[in-house]
Amino acid sequence: RYFKVTCVTPSIVNQYADYSDIIQCNTDYAHSNKHVTAVPVEKTSTNFYPFKYHLRKLRISHLLFSDFMRGQIKRFRGF
Repeated sequence: RYFKVTCVTPSIVNQYADYSDIIQCNTDYAHSNKHVTAVPVEKTSTNFYPFKYHLRKLRISHLLFSDFMRGQIKRFRGF
């Protein structure tokens, strides 16, 4: 909710069996299947990918241009 979380598989860092300050109890994640996630099935339909890709490029170019113009205005005004 307040920050982005990134997950890699296989895990490159594990918490050793000890007290977890996140869930406030003793944990042993190394020998548990509690936090195993299933990888979603790959979608076979890619019809919208090129469309969404071009929309994303258009949005980024618009944001870059508006950011450039905002910088020019600040530079003209002397910050």
